Amino acid sequence: MRRLIALAALLASLMTAPAAGAANFRVDETGDDPAQTVPSGQCSAPPGGCTLREAVLEANATPTPDSIDFVDNLGTVRPAAQLPSIVAPLTIDAGGDITIAPSAPIALPLILITEGATSGAGSTLRELTIDGDPAGPGRAGPLVRVGVNDVTLDRVTLRNSADDGIEVAAAAQRVKVTRSPVFAYAPGREAIALEPGANNGIAPPQNLRIGPRRGDGTLPVTGTAADGVVELFRGDPDTGPQSFVTDGPGGNFAILLGIEPTPGEKVSATVTDPPGDTSAFATAITPGDVVSPALLGGVATSLSEVRLQPSEPLDPSSVQVGDFSLVMAGSERPLGGLFIAPDGSSVTLQSSTPWLNGEAGTVAFRTPAAVTDISGNQNLQPGVVRVGGAPGDFIAPAVTSLKVSPKSRICISKGPRCRKPGTYVSFVSSEDGEAVYTFFRGKRTIGTRRYPVEPGRNRIRFDGRIRGRKMTAGRYTLRVGVEDAVGNITALQPRYSISIRSTSSKR
Repeated sequence: MRRLIALAALLASLMTAPAAGAANFRVDETGDDPAQTVPSGQCSAPPGGCTLREAVLEANATPTPDSIDFVDNLGTVRPAAQLPSIVAPLTIDAGGDITIAPSAPIALPLILITEGATSGAGSTLRELTIDGDPAGPGRAGPLVRVGVNDVTLDRVTLRNSADDGIEVAAAAQRVKVTRSPVFAYAPGREAIALEPGANNGIAPPQNLRIGPRRGDGTLPVTGTAADGVVELFRGDPDTGPQSFVTDGPGGNFAILLGIEPTPGEKVSATVTDPPGDTSAFATAITPGDVVSPALLGGVATSLSEVRLQPSEPLDPSSVQVGDFSLVMAGSERPLGGLFIAPDGSSVTLQSSTPWLNGEAGTVAFRTPAAVTDISGNQNLQPGVVRVGGAPGDFIAPAVTSLKVSPKSRICISKGPRCRKPGTYVSFVSSEDGEAVYTFFRGKRTIGTRRYPVEPGRNRIRFDGRIRGRKMTAGRYTLRVGVEDAVGNITALQPRYSISIRSTSSKR
């Protein structure tokens, strides 16, 4: 019995022990000898002098899965020619502080993992930076080409390729690329290029889209993908993704970024299926309008109708009479119908019960996501706005003598280069009420700010913030109106061009 137990223990140890002959080769030299084609044993025996080329040659000489790592603080390894093709299972783990950058132009893949007399199947590149040309448009490319199955690139940063970033040959399957950004590749080429049939033909995420804004204030990134894991990259792969977000099983997905993308910013995504096939990148651009619509105010045009002014045109197909709550003279009024301007610029509510002359009230959306603007952004948590009474004061305040000082190179963050943040907006109002500053960038409405005003000259400092966020550098159009106590609003005139400069403290 003791012999049987000992034999069983021996068999178990053999099953769990690493493969005989597996070795680790430690690179301690940054140089290269491109003429070297056979291993010299420098990586296997002291005193060292092991280059990356020598380490790959020695690993190729053994059929067992080997590994390569690097001494601490080695920095940048500079091959002068294409590295030896990896033809045996190999893991190259750089620990996050090693860069491979060619010292001369290489018109071939810098790293090639391929089949041969033996095979590089099962190889891994991990925590490594590969830079085709730190100083220019690319001296090597593609940077990695995979021609065999079951290869993983994990946390590999690829920069400045003269061709594709990563190529996967048609015969290669289950090539997994995870947490690996690709910066700058040749025009017309791809960050991850899959030849027809590679990675079982997995498609990149489809219908990738940023927004529109939801009623809860979020700006989701949505799309559809195969079953597996979606990795979301801030920015286009060739401009530098900064964060990674994963979603669950495939089909429709919606992902929220910790810091939402700004208009014009690119977002990219890959999908990796359960067997380990990673797709090419899909890319989408954040639309110019990601601002939710709101109600600015209203005025009774008769004793049973109220005309509303939205902050921007609404999508007429999204507006229903049940979306609004109208209170006049302290009582909620049942609504029998509405009319919306064909361009969505105004909404007229029709009440089933009239009110008296001069009676005013309030109006609000009933719920978040009740209506959308032309870009599909939903309204946020309802805010109550005033409705001026009828048939009293229907004359909107006049705004004249608008001045902005300064009007150009406005800074908004106090510092050495910005001692007086913001700008002063002065104008003459014909009556008291609330000033409504509306900012546009091109044809897009950025947002509004409100300030109390008095008849005559008003001088109000604008701090450069819209909805609590600083405006970015650029040129804007400012339109100033005044809303009086009964809801009459100046038609957002006159307009004024201003420019906001970068507030960086760098000189």
